[in-house]
Amino acid sequence: MGQYEFRVRRRDRGVSANYAIRRARETAFADGVRVGGDPTVQTKRVPLPLIGPRTEFIVRFPRATRG
Repeated sequence: MGQYEFRVRRRDRGVSANYAIRRARETAFADGVRVGGDPTVQTKRVPLPLIGPRTEFIVRFPRATRG
């Protein structure tokens, strides 16, 4: 039993926190991890020279077990 963290890196402005949560759940399922609890989403803007800023979503689940 532990925490599960997933990072979604996107340059699209149309990406929302709900999309990040969905991607995190899909990836956890593919990795064989069962996640539980309410996820928390932290948004972080990463400045990139020449390319422009990138938004990074950090999704954390409080409970996770390896299946």
